[in-house]
Amino acid sequence: QILLTTETTQDATLRAIYHFLDTLAIPDFPNSGTRYKFLKKCQHYFLKEGLMYRRFPQRMPVRIVFTTDERHKILEDAHE
Repeated sequence: QILLTTETTQDATLRAIYHFLDTLAIPDFPNSGTRYKFLKKCQHYFLKEGLMYRRFPQRMPVRIVFTTDERHKILEDAHE
C-alpha cells in the first residue's frame, strides 16, 4: 500500500506558481523579499498545453503532477 499526503506547503507553492504562469497575476506577499523569491522560483517552471513543467539545466523538463490519484498511479506503475 502506498501512502500519499493530500496537500503539502510545496503543493500550495506549486499551485500558486501555476496560477501565476496561467494568469500573470502576482499573489499578495507580506514583503518584497518574499515576492522576489517567488518570482525567481517561477523562472524554473513553464506551462505547455495546460500542464506545468520544471526546467533543469542539461536535462529534459519534468512534469509537475498535482493530483494524488495521478501520483499514486505513477508510483504503482514504477513499482510493477
